Amino acid sequence: MRPSSHIVAGAALLAVGSPAASQASQFDLVCSGERDTWTFAGDRIQPYEKRYRVDLDRMTWCEDACDQLFTVQFASQTYLSLHEFADSDGITPAALFNSVDLETGAHRIEMSFMERARREETLVNESWQGTCQRAQFTEIPTSP
Repeated sequence: MRPSSHIVAGAALLAVGSPAASQASQFDLVCSGERDTWTFAGDRIQPYEKRYRVDLDRMTWCEDACDQLFTVQFASQTYLSLHEFADSDGITPAALFNSVDLETGAHRIEMSFMERARREETLVNESWQGTCQRAQFTEIPTSP
């Protein structure tokens, strides 16, 4: 005997609302790697560690202590873009791109900005490269 289409559709709806489906869209990412900072004065490489809390149901995320909420820029089964920002006022360039390959765990942040110190401006470029592992979801506060 074949199940009716109503029963199959109902089962599909229950699966989407199930805790397993929710776990797939709510997770933490624990990332680490190397942060390479380049200025005209030289290059500095140092390790980094970050923890992101990601809620794709609400398309929000935060990092570490969760002091500020952000909007997920793009999400698919295999790719997550947390920041995509590029702007320039004609004098001061600024860019920030933060992404994770959800299949390989590859994490990348690219950033450039002008830093002011003692009446001088210096262009700073940073490249963060590492890997992320999924971890159990830590609740994101509604207002940090």
